[in-house]
Amino acid sequence: MESPTSGAIQYLRELGITGIAGVLASQVSDAETLGMSPVVAEEVTEADPFDAVVDTVGGDITLAAIRALKDGGTIASTAFVPEGANGDGRVRLVNVMSGDDHEMLQKLADAAGRGDLHLPIARTFPLEELGAAYDFLATRPEGKIVITR
Repeated sequence: MESPTSGAIQYLRELGITGIAGVLASQVSDAETLGMSPVVAEEVTEADPFDAVVDTVGGDITLAAIRALKDGGTIASTAFVPEGANGDGRVRLVNVMSGDDHEMLQKLADAAGRGDLHLPIARTFPLEELGAAYDFLATRPEGKIVITR
């Protein structure tokens, strides 16, 4: 399960919002295990458009997400957005940056304390192997990459 998606869906649940996880076909059962409603990202069509999308992957996934939005819909992206991705201005594109939000962090901490926050770890690297970790990131692993001292 791609960890940014699972974390985002779990955070939405903490806010009382029903989210749908865009996943790879191989990730459907993992998404269901985490209590998500999975949609296979490669199978999303313009026929059933969404009001809003949170994109944590970028690139081709951003392009698919824009196609899946209703006219005037919003995509909030924490990732790379290809140049010209929204060339016709059909949707609203918002670049999301992190910041300090005590209330949000407390909700996440509470969920973690209850054992409700599940973030799969793909691989752990010592700090000395940061270059290898970066190379591994390029493979789009299914889970977080942890760097240790």
